[in-house]
Amino acid sequence: MRTLLAFLILSASAFAGEPAKLPRPAGDALDAADKSIHSIFDTDLARAVKPSEKATLAKSLVKIADETPEADHNAERFVMYRLARELAVAGRDRATAFTAAVAIAKWWEAGAIATEPGETAGASAGESNPALGESNAAPSESNPSAGESNRAGASAGVGGASAGVGGASAGVGGASAGNCVVSGNWPGEKYFDKAQELWKDAAKAPRSDERLRLESEAAEWYAYARPTATGINLLLIEKRLTVEKEAATVVKVAKAATKTEKDADLKLLIGTWNVDVGKEWHAKWTFFADGTVNSTSGISLGKWIADAKHVKIMWNDTKWESFARPIRRNIVAGDSQEFGKGSVSATKVKARE
Repeated sequence: MRTLLAFLILSASAFAGEPAKLPRPAGDALDAADKSIHSIFDTDLARAVKPSEKATLAKSLVKIADETPEADHNAERFVMYRLARELAVAGRDRATAFTAAVAIAKWWEAGAIATEPGETAGASAGESNPALGESNAAPSESNPSAGESNRAGASAGVGGASAGVGGASAGVGGASAGNCVVSGNWPGEKYFDKAQELWKDAAKAPRSDERLRLESEAAEWYAYARPTATGINLLLIEKRLTVEKEAATVVKVAKAATKTEKDADLKLLIGTWNVDVGKEWHAKWTFFADGTVNSTSGISLGKWIADAKHVKIMWNDTKWESFARPIRRNIVAGDSQEFGKGSVSATKVKARE
């Protein structure tokens, strides 16, 4: 208990020294900055076609924005962070999308909170940037996990089972069915409530790119709420904003694995598989070369990593399935943390399906 209290006190005091926030760019100043940044990076934006290229450009924009003096280029920095987030979403780079979102909350005042259905929350979300093009990051199947018991999502969360934080854990994909939070009048409550609303909307999103967009918007609102949050609310915010730290390492390992001749079978993994787990659970899993995997049921976004004997698919901190290696062209078998050894079978979906 003392350790928990110490964490909460230190976390709350850590944000007391944050810099005074700048007025959020708007109107003519924002329009001019947006045109300027797009003019400067027009060639880079045109060349960033693949998700990995968009993610790389997003990282570059964050770095440039971090190093740009805020006093002289307030609106331009804001636009770079906003554009970086959009590119990171299109590039399936959760870490960079969240980094850009938190930077916006660190330096600028919060935007107006949207209240009408269908209205976009936060000035930094804006309309889709035509320079980004359509995202080819995710399959278009609807995610049936919203509103039903998530096969791979029941986790104790940060506070453990007794605390009840994230009764259905965010996991790798980040969506939660509901959370035990403390309500009451506190300065950041309206931001926290908006973040919670967006996070729940993300759980219902039919595509992983739309889900990540909503979660990255939620991250900005969580960051606005964090300086005045306490107790269980602060624990939940920290969980949401730090859950993706290990993703970059996993992606690097996954990419490295596909480069060696002995791992040539992993090329067969890339694509979509019809998967049965246990006797009743079925989904389509789509594997990408960057180490991510989408599912049409349960948690919709996970990550995969290969060792000598298995491809392990991780859905959150505790839930996983695996495929046995070597990967065969048409059918594979594997294990499940929940359903046991030999409970997974999968067949590759042909291109015409």
